[in-house]
Amino acid sequence: MGKTVAVQQALHLLPSTVPVWRAVVAVKPISRKLSTRESVHVRITRSAASSEEHLPAVLPSPSSGDDAPVATNLELFADYFQIHILDEDSDADFSDVWTKQTVEDGLGVAEGGLAIGTDVNFTVAVAVHLLADKPGDDSDDFDHVVEASLNLASGRLVVLGCTDDVDTAARFDMPSGWIRIRASRRGLAAAAFPDPDCEDEPEDTEEIRLQAWPAPHSEPHITKRWARPDAEPLT
Repeated sequence: MGKTVAVQQALHLLPSTVPVWRAVVAVKPISRKLSTRESVHVRITRSAASSEEHLPAVLPSPSSGDDAPVATNLELFADYFQIHILDEDSDADFSDVWTKQTVEDGLGVAEGGLAIGTDVNFTVAVAVHLLADKPGDDSDDFDHVVEASLNLASGRLVVLGCTDDVDTAARFDMPSGWIRIRASRRGLAAAAFPDPDCEDEPEDTEEIRLQAWPAPHSEPHITKRWARPDAEPLT
């Protein structure tokens, strides 16, 4: 994705209270090729279900017979207010997915990939859960919940920040074919209007739980919607 497209996409996603110049001065090319000049904004914390220590992260398939779901915690840099979920073999192009409606939905769908909108353009906490079946509805515990289908032709799921290097991103083994992704986000108000006296505190971090399970293709669905207020709510 070139600089011009990146600027247009960033401007779609910026809240109205952020000056335009801040988006422009921060622009850099969005590339999926290996670059030694850019740092990779990902930190992985292993669950007890996995003993792997290397990157890229490869976790067992949900069909491996484990009793408990496999979960991995990531810290990703949500550049341009988004993170990406890809099939490993895809070359997903997100340059045209963001419209006024998809920004409000917090979900962009491309061939071979999904873009999950965030309310911040810095580090977010991401928990990845690989499941054998559709999970129950716990949307009451979250602010914004969306679902979409992804054709995982390679059998390898990749989760990364918008401008992270795909070659070093976290990877997860799943059965090949169509899967369903549910992205549940919370802490949005605190992340959007952080306490200046508690900078970088966990309670001011946007949290995203990604649940993935095998399922036939179906249309995207917005289960619960959160609208960012124009100003910080009074307490």
